[in-house]
Amino acid sequence: MSWYHWLLLAYAVVLTGLYVKKTVFPFCDRGHDCFAVPNEEVAKKLVYFLQQRAGLGEKFTFDPVPTHQTVLADSQRVIIWHEPLLKGDEPLPPNGMSIIVDDPVSEAHNFVTGFNQSLGHAYQTRVILNHMPEAKGNLAIVTSTAFLGWVLVFRKHVMNMGPKPRMRRITP
Repeated sequence: MSWYHWLLLAYAVVLTGLYVKKTVFPFCDRGHDCFAVPNEEVAKKLVYFLQQRAGLGEKFTFDPVPTHQTVLADSQRVIIWHEPLLKGDEPLPPNGMSIIVDDPVSEAHNFVTGFNQSLGHAYQTRVILNHMPEAKGNLAIVTSTAFLGWVLVFRKHVMNMGPKPRMRRITP
């Protein structure tokens, strides 16, 4: 093979590696968006439809209490359903966006302070900790009356969230 065949082959390997890294490996975690459904049966039907119509099937499902989450093939979108509230639990908006930070608790508090100041304290915004016991301080949830039906989640990179969750599949 000539040198340009080797160059072309190297280029193809690099492009393939970038595609695989973006879609398969966890170290490219950029956060995700959660879209809520009422239960697993609806999640199954929705994921099946998304696979058929958009090629966006299930990557895996896991169950961090009090939620159940199906990560879609693009690793950016998550179908989520919540456990029924226990007596005394505060309801949270069902949808959310997560962003990756080194220190979720301090970043969430800094966000709340800056966000409230920038809006003249016109909205109620606060940090909720320990909503997901498995996260053990690696996750902070921000709620605000300025967010219509969603929460902002500050979390550590998936590789630093703690023990790997038990993964399962809801689709065949």
